[in-house]
Amino acid sequence: MNKHWANAERRYVDLLESYPGSKAAPEALYWRGVCNYKASNDHTVLAKLVDEFNQKYRDSIWAMKAAGWAD
Repeated sequence: MNKHWANAERRYVDLLESYPGSKAAPEALYWRGVCNYKASNDHTVLAKLVDEFNQKYRDSIWAMKAAGWAD
């Protein structure tokens, strides 16, 4: 809401590094990618995010939500 994308992205990265196997990790990965995109306006980060989901959280609902970003 406040558009503090870099700060939010850091928090999602911290969560992913501290709790990579948690139920919250796939959602954190999704929102980390959104924050990165919003801060940079670089759509290629979203396609890379799909690859990361395929490696780590393939079966999550968040992977399905991100699938539309594939190249």
